[in-house]
Amino acid sequence: MASVVNWMAAAASAYLFYSCCRLLLPGAQRASYRTGVLLFVSAPVMVGSTLAHAPEIPALALMLGVWYCILRYETRSVLLSWVGGMVSILLWMYALAPEWPLAEWSPRHFLSSHFETPQGTREYPLPNLLFGLSPVCHWGFAVLLPLFLGLFKKTDLQLTEKKVLLGALGGYIMLLGGLPVQDIRHLLPVWALGLFLLFPAIDRAISYGFFYAKNVVVAVLVVGALIQMAGVVWYLFTFATINR
Repeated sequence: MASVVNWMAAAASAYLFYSCCRLLLPGAQRASYRTGVLLFVSAPVMVGSTLAHAPEIPALALMLGVWYCILRYETRSVLLSWVGGMVSILLWMYALAPEWPLAEWSPRHFLSSHFETPQGTREYPLPNLLFGLSPVCHWGFAVLLPLFLGLFKKTDLQLTEKKVLLGALGGYIMLLGGLPVQDIRHLLPVWALGLFLLFPAIDRAISYGFFYAKNVVVAVLVVGALIQMAGVVWYLFTFATINR
């Protein structure tokens, strides 16, 4: 039953992600929407969490559902948009509260990577705040993502909805940064909201690429998808080893 719920939640997440992209940039290329959804659903952490029956996937679908409602119905209300953004993060936290050490949150953890907890010593390669930004170049998300960063523009953040997204993203990274634990699955909201902000750059890359060098763009996407599949296998192997 858990498997069915997770797969339904993953399908709902993909559909809601696509719908939010359509609302954020209605004039984008069809190939851009497909590329955005492909990047989102093919992330090794996304696929691995779905196959591993992780509770983060239903929580992600719930969060994206709130964002769809924000973008669909409250685009003219700044206050309600901000409230909706906060609600989406709170729903994610509520769904995963049993496994989050919220009582141990502290700003002194922002720049730390070594933690002493009742469960033992935890050592990580990155400080907490940098870990929160790691979907930009982490193997567990999209190896192609850095290719789109060069086409990002400041004007992509002019809309109120984008500012709300950026604020929610920053608040969530600060929340993660204060916890004495790093779990790559907890970065799924960062991944989803970050892709929303980066979607205009993805559309530019696809538009320019298909106009000047379509075959090259297709080849790069195929190679990226193959690397993503290898990342899924590695993620599942790592997950199985940890939980053995």
